[in-house]
Amino acid sequence: MILSPYVCGLGPRCFAVILVVCLMGMSAAETHAAYTSKSVGGKVTVVNSARVYHPTVITKGAVYKAPAILKTSTVFNSIPEWKEIKRKNLTDRDAEYHLLLKAANDKFNKAVATVQKAKSYDIIAETGAIKCEKITPAEITSDVVKAIPSGKS
Repeated sequence: MILSPYVCGLGPRCFAVILVVCLMGMSAAETHAAYTSKSVGGKVTVVNSARVYHPTVITKGAVYKAPAILKTSTVFNSIPEWKEIKRKNLTDRDAEYHLLLKAANDKFNKAVATVQKAKSYDIIAETGAIKCEKITPAEITSDVVKAIPSGKS
């Protein structure tokens, strides 16, 4: 998933373009509905499906037994391409910005997928995008940072 402007300082126009890309294939109902998953002894409610990074499609009635959360801004601040965007003060009006942002998003998604596969989390979301009752989500920010592919894309 791609970031919101509030997490990483993107302008509203850029955010609108990124949001369209993120939501391709999702219905409007999916992006606004709160989904609740009940498992033995716990409940996971999705309050912001746009900030759920795994699974890519949230199914109503799905049961999540291994939730995880992360702080997206911390992960992005560890990605070389994102650091370069910040260092050069690039904006969505710069062509290089879009190239670097795509590379940063690819690295973010790959790192999340690596951690998800290694630990078998069934839902991974930004802190605050899911609410868990009687089940504690794993905090995986540092694991995702460690899984970021090295080098520039």
